[in-house]
Amino acid sequence: MSRSTVLLVFAVACALPAAADEYWVSYQGNDFPENEGWTRTFSDKNGVFGQGGAIRTFENGALVLDSLRSVMIVDFYEMSRPIDPDPGELFIMRWRLKIDSVPGHRDPGVGVFADAFTGVSLEFSETNLFSRLEQTFSANFEPDVFHVFELRSYDMAAYELSIDGTPALIGRFMPIGNPSRVAWGDVIQGGTSVTRWDYFEFGVVPEPSALLCILSGSLPLLAKRRKPTLLRSKS
Repeated sequence: MSRSTVLLVFAVACALPAAADEYWVSYQGNDFPENEGWTRTFSDKNGVFGQGGAIRTFENGALVLDSLRSVMIVDFYEMSRPIDPDPGELFIMRWRLKIDSVPGHRDPGVGVFADAFTGVSLEFSETNLFSRLEQTFSANFEPDVFHVFELRSYDMAAYELSIDGTPALIGRFMPIGNPSRVAWGDVIQGGTSVTRWDYFEFGVVPEPSALLCILSGSLPLLAKRRKPTLLRSKS
């Protein structure tokens, strides 16, 4: 059976900066994602969408997706919205995942699709992730344990991916037909898996260099005023 992928802040200024649009979306594995604003796409053992889906449970604060009973099952979650960072901002997508079993080649995955019809689609085996749209990019990780994966991009043209804080992959967003969304879960018809999703989060935060610039510029003002000021950030 052929495999098919279903899942295909502040401004930069040192003088009195104005706030830009920032946001942060966080799923913590405490409820079904569709109850927290995500759109669920799922199919049964015959590949019929809108029926069945993976066996879903919660264990130790993580959502468990089990699709071992059929290669035709998918069960993934999407959120559509403008996602790109403005100048002086950074896009971050971060998730903590443990892969218990992928009997075939690959099955779980995540994707981010920028406002300009480009994207990154990552598929997972038990020990490896593969950049579907780039075809030749991959990275390895230790099996049977949780890992924190993080994708960062300043311009939604190039990205950096780290695994447990260690740089693992540098790649580029590729052309894609459906923009402005993120997705994660069991994404491939033609494979099966058991995965544990501890959390999945994404958003736009101030670029680190811009935040340092803001802080350095505000220190003399704080010293003159001698008045405590609370600076809050979503990073």
